[in-house]
Amino acid sequence: MFFNFQNILFFLKYKMYLKQNFHLLNRVILASKIISPPKRNINFQILNASQINQMNNLVEEPIKSFSIKELSEINLSSEQDVMLLKQEIKIRTSKILNQLPNYFNSRIRDERSYKFIEDYYHMNLKELLERNDLQIFGHIETRLGGTTEMLSDAILNSSVVENNDNTAMIEIGMKEIFAKTLSVEVLVSLLHGLHSRKPYLRQKVDLEDNIKTAYDNARYLCEQHYLSAPQLVINGKAEICYFPSHLYVTFFELLKNSLRASVEYHGEDCENIPNIEAVVTSHDEWITIKLIDAGGGYHNGDVSDLFKFFKSSAIINSMSLYQGAHSSPMAGYGFGLGIVKIYMEYFGGSINLYNLEGGLCAELKFHTDPAKAIENLIGI
Repeated sequence: MFFNFQNILFFLKYKMYLKQNFHLLNRVILASKIISPPKRNINFQILNASQINQMNNLVEEPIKSFSIKELSEINLSSEQDVMLLKQEIKIRTSKILNQLPNYFNSRIRDERSYKFIEDYYHMNLKELLERNDLQIFGHIETRLGGTTEMLSDAILNSSVVENNDNTAMIEIGMKEIFAKTLSVEVLVSLLHGLHSRKPYLRQKVDLEDNIKTAYDNARYLCEQHYLSAPQLVINGKAEICYFPSHLYVTFFELLKNSLRASVEYHGEDCENIPNIEAVVTSHDEWITIKLIDAGGGYHNGDVSDLFKFFKSSAIINSMSLYQGAHSSPMAGYGFGLGIVKIYMEYFGGSINLYNLEGGLCAELKFHTDPAKAIENLIGI
């Protein structure tokens, strides 16, 4: 779903798909305008009347929140467990489909990439309603994986962000769709991981190893762009029952920002850029991680503004998100920290940013008890 090497590759394939299916997509869009009710962009070429009725019934069903402990105990050989998750995925997917036309204005909704998001959700629900095998969750996971890129593409290509008055409403829509997509992706990836024997959720994740992996990839980008990068020093160790990919996205985005800020603040020619420090501590209720850099801090407003999707401390030109990802991989439109906040709060954790003398501290908190790390589905 989010910015890493796999998603950049997805985007390139997605662009090729757009080119190959341009005429087909136009016919789908035209048909939906003629046939569909004005407030429900139902694709009748994907879902039949019976499936649409099932979707309408699923929309009325309540959502169940799972804790990480409950998810870690899911048994693939238990038909009851599999059916419970599959039903929940159907409900969450139906609720998203029901709301997709309401998140953004028509300029964004009319973008081809937004139409693909709608079509992919229709395809996901169709497979969920028609098939009982576990292979479908691999297909669904792949489609969900491009949501961030396609939505970003629709928003930026629509040019609505050029008007600052639009950004507040757009941000609300982005938070909702990203959080709701994550709520589906968590369950889909869990089942797909169990089926493919590549667990998406692990009982013991070494936080030090995860931080190091994220740092190595972020440092690679930094050295490609600036030819230098500060070192990372990690103090403390802890293990957690969690989703390694969630941790990786969080650490990668934060470390990428710290690396860029440190190099730009001290200069590319500086031979002794201060280290980035990661401090890991574990107490009774919380595991706390502090990422501390010497990148000058943030002084262009309230530091919490950095969590807004169109806020960035980097100096950027008028370029698309993907040009940013390829030609200037260390900076973009500030989507990264907004997504990190969604990840951190999804299982009851938190993230806060603090200005320090000459730098910035990102403080992350995770529940030590997986039974207390419960899905935050408010508004979903």
